[in-house]
Amino acid sequence: MTTDRTLATVLAAALFLNACQPDDPVAPSGGGSGGGGNTSAWNWSNCPVEQRPIWFAYKDGDGDWNTLDVASGQFSFSITSEKGGVAYVTRDSEGIENTNVQYSSAAELNAGYQPCSSAGTAISLLGSATGLSSNDDEEWFDQGRIHLGPFAVGLAFEDVPSLVITGTRSGPEDLFAYRSRFSFSGTPPLHNTDRLIVRRNQNPANGATLPAFDFNGPEAFAAATSSLTIIGGTPDQIDMGYVASDDCLLKDGVSTLYSDIDVSSINVIAGIPASEQITGELHCLRILGSNPDWSVLRLFATMGPQTVQVPSMAAPLITPLTAGYARLQADYTVPASMYAAPYGNTRFSYTENDGNTVSINTSFAWLSSATVSSAPPEFDGLAGWDAAWWPLSGNLALGASPFKAPISIATRRARRTPW
Repeated sequence: MTTDRTLATVLAAALFLNACQPDDPVAPSGGGSGGGGNTSAWNWSNCPVEQRPIWFAYKDGDGDWNTLDVASGQFSFSITSEKGGVAYVTRDSEGIENTNVQYSSAAELNAGYQPCSSAGTAISLLGSATGLSSNDDEEWFDQGRIHLGPFAVGLAFEDVPSLVITGTRSGPEDLFAYRSRFSFSGTPPLHNTDRLIVRRNQNPANGATLPAFDFNGPEAFAAATSSLTIIGGTPDQIDMGYVASDDCLLKDGVSTLYSDIDVSSINVIAGIPASEQITGELHCLRILGSNPDWSVLRLFATMGPQTVQVPSMAAPLITPLTAGYARLQADYTVPASMYAAPYGNTRFSYTENDGNTVSINTSFAWLSSATVSSAPPEFDGLAGWDAAWWPLSGNLALGASPFKAPISIATRRARRTPW
């Protein structure tokens, strides 16, 4: 890749805020503050080779960056200060490089990171679903969605009742099936998941045919519904998922009840009735908005009336840095309602027109105030570093066009997936 690049496109702005309310489940231990001392394990060894980092470094507190060998895809280091950082570069099949920088507390970093599961076997199961409908002009249709654990999914429709569930699982897992109605004309109601089936402790053999799913039969039950009140912001859409942990952000691990539902003056949400839940399972409500773009996350167990405060935020100030090789810096303030949350993360990223991306992820536990000044660090002189991996590594031409870069801010309960 050339080391002389010019920004030729305007980058879209995005602000994402994921809020946890006071009556959400208790936050997990760790994080926030306090020294480390434990060995941190960041492990890509179970990932395909092309998904592993081609460069990796870490820093303990405010010390220097230290590189680690990438051959094994496993990285072990110790954070003994109250906070630290990691940085790594990945290259996709098209040769596009993505640089990720993570600043977090010692507890968060020492919790480790494993993007590809070490457990579970690939499965392919057969099945069929009935009780699904549609209208003649396809203004609306029903979808049957079946999840066996967090990673195996299958779909069925009225005209395609047969389904194949593919993915991975590890031992007995719970199966959740939802009937959701997708409408293109404003009807039926916006909380379009109405019937559900739950089968606990399932362990079918690979290739097995599952008992049929009849969403109008005695095994199915009605979804629980309730009201949603949104205060502030400019909300546009609603998503609802269901998880068997306290992390809505598990990669491919959220069972989706419905998504992309337009916000109206009166909003109704739907989910799992309390009688069908077990301890630890949570609804994952997400509200998306704009000006700039954002999303608010709400975790709760029992379906009931929800009131969600969505914050607003001034646009970030984006400036080019003249020292060193070309980089961009974002200055912005995290809204007070978000900064007060027990756990949070803010991300500044930008992408060049050839696809290269850099993301700077900063945990609230790293920050000393809600005022953020975020820019990629200089890695010149570190073993193996190539400045051509930055989105901008030469001439920085903003021109007369408005320049905006993606910002995301998130509060979340678990730290299983670094941002």
